[in-house]
Amino acid sequence: MLGPRSKTKISAQGAPGQPSPDTSNVCLRDQALETVESFPYLGSYLSNDCTAQKDIENRIRAAHAAFGRLSKRVFLNHDLNLHTKIMVFQAIVLSTLLYGSEVWVLYRSDIKKLERFQQQKLRAILKVKWQDLVTNETVLLGANLPSIETTMARHRLRWAGHVRRMPAARLPRQILFSQLEHGAQDPEELPRSGVSTG
Repeated sequence: MLGPRSKTKISAQGAPGQPSPDTSNVCLRDQALETVESFPYLGSYLSNDCTAQKDIENRIRAAHAAFGRLSKRVFLNHDLNLHTKIMVFQAIVLSTLLYGSEVWVLYRSDIKKLERFQQQKLRAILKVKWQDLVTNETVLLGANLPSIETTMARHRLRWAGHVRRMPAARLPRQILFSQLEHGAQDPEELPRSGVSTG
C-alpha cells in the first residue's frame, strides 16, 4: 500500500520455522520503511505471525471501554430491566468484542480470554459475585445468552454462507474454495482452532 511515508509500514511473514525476510532494502521515495510485527487495518490488527492475539487484545480493550461508558446509564441503572440491559450488552459490547471474529485463527487460550471477558461483564450486570460459586453455565442461562464459542461459530457459518452466495469471480469466494496445485501443507504445522462449526 503506497501512501504517505509516515503511514506506510512493512509486515513481512517468513515460512514456518524460518525468520522473517529482510526488508531493509524496501524503500518509498528513497527512504527505508519501518518494519512492524502488526498494524491496524480497517478496525482490525493484522500480525505477521497470522494469529489473532493482537486483534483479540484490541477488541477486549474496546469492548471494556464500551461497557464502561454504558455502566452507569444502562448496566447499573436500577430503572432498566434485565432484558433491556442484556439487549444493550449484545448490541454494543458483544458486537464490539467480536468485530471481525469470522476470520480469526483461534486457539483455545484465545476463546478462554473472550469467555472470561463475557463472564466478568455478565456477572456485573446480574450482580453475581465470584464467591457466590455460580457456574458459568448458570450465568449464561440467567442472561439467556449463548457462550462466546457458540456465538463465534454462528458468525462463521453466517459469513461462510455469505461468501458462498457471492459470484464465482469474487476474490473471497475464490480463496475460500481454492486448492493448492502443487505441494502440501503438513497438518502438524496448522494451528488448531478451538471453534468448531459442527
